[in-house]
Amino acid sequence: MDREKEKLKFIMDKSDSIFDRAISDLIQDYGDKFRESKAWKESTQFQIDEMTKSYENECALALEDEYIDPPITSMGYIEAVHENNGAHFFEETWNEELIAIHEMQIIYSFKQIEISLKKFLLLLDSNTDLKSVQRWGDLKKAMNRHGVSIGSVYGYSNVNALREVNNALKHSYEISENVKRLNISQFIGQDYFCPSALNEFYTSILESRERFLEGVRDLVEVKLGDA
Repeated sequence: MDREKEKLKFIMDKSDSIFDRAISDLIQDYGDKFRESKAWKESTQFQIDEMTKSYENECALALEDEYIDPPITSMGYIEAVHENNGAHFFEETWNEELIAIHEMQIIYSFKQIEISLKKFLLLLDSNTDLKSVQRWGDLKKAMNRHGVSIGSVYGYSNVNALREVNNALKHSYEISENVKRLNISQFIGQDYFCPSALNEFYTSILESRERFLEGVRDLVEVKLGDA
Protein backbone atom coordinates (compact mmCIF):
# COMPACT_ATOMS: atom_id res chain seq x y z
CA MET A 1 0.00 0.00 0.00
CA ASP A 2 2.94 2.36 0.67
CA ARG A 3 3.91 2.02 -2.98
CA GLU A 4 0.38 2.98 -4.04
CA LYS A 5 0.46 6.02 -1.75
CA GLU A 6 3.69 7.12 -3.41
CA LYS A 7 2.01 6.86 -6.80
CA LEU A 8 -0.98 8.88 -5.57
CA LYS A 9 1.35 11.57 -4.24
CA PHE A 10 3.20 11.61 -7.57
CA ILE A 11 -0.08 12.15 -9.44
CA MET A 12 -1.08 15.02 -7.15
CA ASP A 13 2.35 16.67 -7.41
CA LYS A 14 2.21 16.52 -11.21
CA SER A 15 -1.26 18.13 -11.26
CA ASP A 16 0.37 21.33 -9.94
CA SER A 17 2.72 21.85 -12.87
CA ILE A 18 5.53 24.32 -13.50
CA PHE A 19 3.92 25.12 -16.84
CA ASP A 20 0.67 26.18 -15.17
CA ARG A 21 2.55 28.51 -12.84
CA ALA A 22 4.54 29.90 -15.77
CA ILE A 23 1.29 30.76 -17.59
CA SER A 24 0.05 32.55 -14.46
CA ASP A 25 3.23 34.66 -14.38
CA LEU A 26 2.86 35.44 -18.08
CA ILE A 27 -0.76 36.52 -17.58
CA GLN A 28 0.34 38.82 -14.76
CA ASP A 29 2.97 40.39 -17.03
CA TYR A 30 0.55 40.90 -19.92
CA GLY A 31 -2.12 42.16 -17.52
CA ASP A 32 0.27 44.86 -16.30
CA LYS A 33 1.04 45.89 -19.89
CA PHE A 34 -2.67 45.98 -20.73
CA ARG A 35 -3.39 48.24 -17.74
CA GLU A 36 -0.52 50.54 -18.74
CA SER A 37 -1.90 50.77 -22.28
CA LYS A 38 -5.39 51.51 -20.97
CA ALA A 39 -4.08 54.29 -18.70
CA TRP A 40 -2.09 55.71 -21.62
CA LYS A 41 -5.20 55.72 -23.82
CA GLU A 42 -7.34 57.39 -21.14
CA SER A 43 -4.70 60.03 -20.44
CA THR A 44 -4.29 61.04 -24.08
CA GLN A 45 -8.05 60.98 -24.65
CA PHE A 46 -8.46 63.37 -21.71
CA GLN A 47 -5.96 65.77 -23.34
CA ILE A 48 -7.83 65.59 -26.65
CA ASP A 49 -11.19 66.20 -24.96
CA GLU A 50 -9.85 69.14 -22.94
CA MET A 51 -8.33 70.84 -26.00
CA THR A 52 -11.54 70.28 -27.97
CA LYS A 53 -13.64 71.66 -25.11
CA SER A 54 -11.35 74.70 -24.81
CA TYR A 55 -11.69 75.38 -28.56
CA GLU A 56 -15.48 75.11 -28.40
CA ASN A 57 -15.59 77.51 -25.43
CA GLU A 58 -13.39 80.02 -27.24
CA CYS A 59 -15.60 79.80 -30.32
CA ALA A 60 -18.69 80.43 -28.22
CA LEU A 61 -17.14 83.56 -26.71
CA ALA A 62 -15.53 84.87 -29.91
CA LEU A 63 -16.87 87.73 -31.98
CA GLU A 64 -18.74 86.83 -35.17
CA ASP A 65 -15.81 87.66 -37.48
CA GLU A 66 -13.09 86.40 -35.11
CA TYR A 67 -11.19 83.30 -36.25
CA ILE A 68 -10.10 80.71 -33.70
CA ASP A 69 -7.48 78.16 -34.66
CA PRO A 70 -8.97 74.63 -34.42
CA PRO A 71 -7.17 72.04 -32.27
CA ILE A 72 -5.86 70.23 -35.35
CA THR A 73 -3.44 73.14 -35.90
CA SER A 74 -1.87 72.58 -32.50
CA MET A 75 1.18 70.30 -32.23
CA GLY A 76 0.03 69.33 -28.75
CA TYR A 77 -3.31 68.11 -30.15
CA ILE A 78 -1.67 66.30 -33.06
CA GLU A 79 0.75 64.55 -30.71
CA ALA A 80 -2.09 63.59 -28.34
CA VAL A 81 -4.09 62.08 -31.23
CA HIS A 82 -1.03 60.20 -32.45
CA GLU A 83 -0.34 58.89 -28.94
CA ASN A 84 -4.01 57.95 -28.48
CA ASN A 85 -4.06 55.99 -31.73
CA GLY A 86 -0.93 54.18 -30.64
CA ALA A 87 -2.54 53.38 -27.27
CA HIS A 88 -5.63 51.98 -29.02
CA PHE A 89 -3.41 49.77 -31.18
CA PHE A 90 -1.41 48.44 -28.24
CA GLU A 91 -4.52 47.87 -26.12
CA GLU A 92 -6.12 45.82 -28.89
CA THR A 93 -2.86 43.90 -29.38
CA TRP A 94 -2.44 43.16 -25.66
CA ASN A 95 -6.10 42.19 -25.46
CA GLU A 96 -5.72 39.61 -28.26
CA GLU A 97 -2.55 38.17 -26.77
CA LEU A 98 -3.97 38.13 -23.26
CA ILE A 99 -7.12 36.22 -24.25
CA ALA A 100 -4.95 33.71 -26.13
CA ILE A 101 -2.91 33.11 -22.99
CA HIS A 102 -6.05 32.72 -20.86
CA GLU A 103 -7.34 30.24 -23.44
CA MET A 104 -4.11 28.25 -23.16
CA GLN A 105 -4.30 28.36 -19.35
CA ILE A 106 -7.85 27.01 -19.17
CA ILE A 107 -7.34 24.34 -21.82
CA TYR A 108 -4.12 23.17 -20.16
CA SER A 109 -5.69 23.22 -16.70
CA PHE A 110 -8.54 20.96 -17.75
CA LYS A 111 -6.13 18.69 -19.62
CA GLN A 112 -4.18 18.27 -16.37
CA ILE A 113 -7.38 17.13 -14.63
CA GLU A 114 -8.05 14.59 -17.38
CA ILE A 115 -4.49 13.29 -17.18
CA SER A 116 -4.70 12.95 -13.40
CA LEU A 117 -8.00 11.06 -13.60
CA LYS A 118 -6.57 8.66 -16.18
CA LYS A 119 -3.57 8.03 -13.93
CA PHE A 120 -5.94 7.29 -11.05
CA LEU A 121 -7.81 4.91 -13.33
CA LEU A 122 -4.60 3.09 -14.23
CA LEU A 123 -3.88 2.61 -10.53
CA LEU A 124 -7.30 1.03 -10.12
CA ASP A 125 -6.84 -1.14 -13.22
CA SER A 126 -3.44 -1.26 -14.94
CA ASN A 127 -5.05 -3.00 -17.95
CA THR A 128 -7.24 0.02 -18.78
CA ASP A 129 -7.07 1.02 -22.43
CA LEU A 130 -6.80 4.81 -22.25
CA LYS A 131 -8.04 5.10 -25.82
CA SER A 132 -11.44 3.95 -24.56
CA VAL A 133 -11.74 6.85 -22.11
CA GLN A 134 -10.97 9.85 -24.33
CA ARG A 135 -14.46 11.28 -23.79
CA TRP A 136 -15.43 12.77 -20.43
CA GLY A 137 -18.53 10.58 -20.16
CA ASP A 138 -16.52 7.43 -20.82
CA LEU A 139 -13.95 8.46 -18.22
CA LYS A 140 -16.67 8.99 -15.62
CA LYS A 141 -18.22 5.58 -16.40
CA ALA A 142 -14.85 3.85 -16.15
CA MET A 143 -14.22 5.42 -12.73
CA ASN A 144 -17.75 4.46 -11.64
CA ARG A 145 -17.09 0.82 -12.53
CA HIS A 146 -14.35 0.86 -9.91
CA GLY A 147 -16.61 2.45 -7.31
CA VAL A 148 -15.27 5.98 -7.72
CA SER A 149 -18.08 8.42 -8.52
CA ILE A 150 -16.28 11.61 -9.53
CA GLY A 151 -19.60 13.38 -10.06
CA SER A 152 -20.22 13.29 -6.30
CA VAL A 153 -16.81 14.69 -5.33
CA TYR A 154 -16.64 18.23 -3.92
CA GLY A 155 -15.76 20.71 -6.65
CA TYR A 156 -17.12 18.61 -9.51
CA SER A 157 -19.58 21.30 -10.66
CA ASN A 158 -16.76 23.82 -11.06
CA VAL A 159 -14.56 21.26 -12.81
CA ASN A 160 -17.44 20.55 -15.17
CA ALA A 161 -17.79 24.30 -15.80
CA LEU A 162 -14.07 24.39 -16.58
CA ARG A 163 -14.63 21.54 -19.02
CA GLU A 164 -17.42 23.38 -20.83
CA VAL A 165 -15.44 26.64 -21.04
CA ASN A 166 -12.48 24.60 -22.29
CA ASN A 167 -14.64 23.02 -25.01
CA ALA A 168 -16.04 26.40 -26.07
CA LEU A 169 -12.60 28.03 -26.30
CA LYS A 170 -11.37 25.24 -28.56
CA HIS A 171 -13.87 26.36 -31.20
CA SER A 172 -13.97 30.15 -30.87
CA TYR A 173 -14.19 33.04 -28.39
CA GLU A 174 -17.97 32.93 -28.62
CA ILE A 175 -19.63 31.77 -25.40
CA SER A 176 -21.39 28.50 -26.20
CA GLU A 177 -24.96 27.65 -25.27
CA ASN A 178 -23.66 24.92 -22.95
CA VAL A 179 -21.64 27.52 -21.03
CA LYS A 180 -24.61 29.92 -20.92
CA ARG A 181 -26.84 27.18 -19.49
CA LEU A 182 -24.46 26.84 -16.53
CA ASN A 183 -25.12 30.49 -15.55
CA ILE A 184 -21.48 31.08 -14.68
CA SER A 185 -21.48 34.49 -13.03
CA GLN A 186 -18.45 35.82 -14.93
CA PHE A 187 -20.09 35.20 -18.33
CA ILE A 188 -23.72 36.13 -17.69
CA GLY A 189 -24.96 38.65 -20.27
CA GLN A 190 -21.91 38.22 -22.49
CA ASP A 191 -21.65 36.68 -25.95
CA TYR A 192 -17.87 36.48 -26.17
CA PHE A 193 -15.10 35.59 -23.76
CA CYS A 194 -12.85 38.43 -22.66
CA PRO A 195 -9.57 38.37 -20.66
CA SER A 196 -10.98 39.83 -17.44
CA ALA A 197 -13.94 37.42 -17.29
CA LEU A 198 -11.75 34.42 -18.10
CA ASN A 199 -9.28 35.44 -15.41
CA GLU A 200 -12.01 35.90 -12.80
CA PHE A 201 -13.56 32.56 -13.74
CA TYR A 202 -10.26 30.67 -13.55
CA THR A 203 -9.32 32.26 -10.24
CA SER A 204 -12.74 31.41 -8.78
CA ILE A 205 -12.48 27.67 -9.54
CA LEU A 206 -8.84 27.08 -8.53
CA GLU A 207 -9.63 25.95 -4.98
CA SER A 208 -12.45 23.68 -6.19
CA ARG A 209 -10.14 22.17 -8.81
CA GLU A 210 -7.57 21.22 -6.17
CA ARG A 211 -10.13 19.92 -3.71
CA PHE A 212 -11.77 17.88 -6.46
CA LEU A 213 -8.51 16.10 -7.27
CA GLU A 214 -7.85 15.57 -3.57
CA GLY A 215 -11.34 14.09 -3.17
CA VAL A 216 -10.84 11.70 -6.08
CA ARG A 217 -7.45 10.71 -4.69
CA ASP A 218 -9.02 9.89 -1.33
CA LEU A 219 -11.68 7.71 -2.96
CA VAL A 220 -9.09 5.90 -5.03
CA GLU A 221 -6.93 5.34 -1.96
CA VAL A 222 -9.86 3.73 -0.17
CA LYS A 223 -10.55 1.46 -3.14
CA LEU A 224 -6.91 0.46 -3.36
CA GLY A 225 -6.97 -0.39 0.34
CA ASP A 226 -10.03 -2.61 -0.20
CA ALA A 227 -8.39 -4.48 -3.06
